[in-house]
Amino acid sequence: MRQRRRAAALIVVVALLLLGVGTMAMRGARADSNTAKPAESLADALQVIALLKTQYVDPVSTMDLMRNYLSAGTIGGMLSKSLEDPYTRFMDKAAFSEMMIDTRGSFYGIGLYIGLDKEERLIVVAPIDGTPAQRAGIKSGDHIAQIDGKTTRFMSTDQAASLMRGPKGTTVNLTIERGQEKLPFTIQRDEINVPAVTSKEIEEQPGLYHLQLSTFSEETAPQLEKALREIQAKGGTGIVLDLRYNPGGLLDSAINVASYFLDDGKEVLHIIDRQKGKETKKTAKVSFRTKLPVVVLVNKYSASASEILTGALKDSGRATVVGTKTFGKGLVQTIFPLASGGAISLTTQSYLTAGGTAINKVGIEPHVSVPVPEEELSEEGLPVALWTREEAELKSGDKTITVPAESQLEVISRDKDKERWQVKYKTGESVYTGWISEEKLQQFNPVDVQLNKAIEVLASQISGMQLKQAS
Repeated sequence: MRQRRRAAALIVVVALLLLGVGTMAMRGARADSNTAKPAESLADALQVIALLKTQYVDPVSTMDLMRNYLSAGTIGGMLSKSLEDPYTRFMDKAAFSEMMIDTRGSFYGIGLYIGLDKEERLIVVAPIDGTPAQRAGIKSGDHIAQIDGKTTRFMSTDQAASLMRGPKGTTVNLTIERGQEKLPFTIQRDEINVPAVTSKEIEEQPGLYHLQLSTFSEETAPQLEKALREIQAKGGTGIVLDLRYNPGGLLDSAINVASYFLDDGKEVLHIIDRQKGKETKKTAKVSFRTKLPVVVLVNKYSASASEILTGALKDSGRATVVGTKTFGKGLVQTIFPLASGGAISLTTQSYLTAGGTAINKVGIEPHVSVPVPEEELSEEGLPVALWTREEAELKSGDKTITVPAESQLEVISRDKDKERWQVKYKTGESVYTGWISEEKLQQFNPVDVQLNKAIEVLASQISGMQLKQAS
């Protein structure tokens, strides 16, 4: 592994500011007495209550906390009963250790970004490329109903991550709910190395680079600087900064990353404390800044630190934002270690974007909206849209319609027995309804319309700049 920065690691001794919503994704803290950890103690509970009273972003009643602890019998239960806050959570020693691994980028497991949806069900935000989970066929939007036979109802993401991790070569059994289907998966654990930053030149547009950030960890800023320097050395002319499926991470990492794109002294965000005081965070001192044109790519899973970076680049006019509205998490958590070796993650602050916009439960709207209907499910659990993998024939009444490769089709129904889909196909002013075979469809690897649009916007901006310079 790459050497970790000592200074960042030492912050944990006192308090670690988190902006992420995840164990490699969106975290929550909904645990009841059935999922309690035996390591919990009255001393932990009293320390947590004291921290809630003195550090939590909103006023809380000590009596209510004590009453709810006695009623629930667990710290997780107390938090669930007392707060409407999925980000404040108790971690025992093992869960705290797992959380710290998340900030460093390497572990043994199956390779999933996980979170809690609005119904507090455990959801797959995205499988990590090249990992056992991706190879097994786990998909974004899948719900994890069971892990090794244990229900995930009321389970925090920390607990779920702990259950899915384990020694290399061992297996974990998942029950996945995908629409109306329940699917069993047995997946062998392996080492998961999660690069925070990946960079690739876009084949169709030489000089343009697709720069993807998967998380905001200790490694993100140094990896980003290396990638940006390489892009510049190769004569790069523009960057698509892809923050889709990025659930956030460390606050300092978000500020440092923004500093590579913004001038010295530029505002990045405004932190609001429990007394409603405002502290403005500005760009950090960095040895390198890029002036290349940037298009930021986001979706509904881009959260927290991703939203801070997006907001800073959008509000300053530094970048055009493409994709779909972001997740909407405008809260900051601080990790307080406990005497037992565990920790409590408390929501201690809220924040506004660089331009002073509150985004909690709202999100950030892109400049250019590019919805992806195949990510959405109908009430029947079917995808709203599918793509053709290659040229295909659509049987529509007495007609046979030729559908080009990479065409989008609106889904009506699915016939599993005959391995076909009933779809609508629109071409020009005509709309055809009929059946098309599954083998001709690109169901799970659709054309990346959002990335294609981002590249188009970036290329157009660069062309416009060149024309302006020429004139």
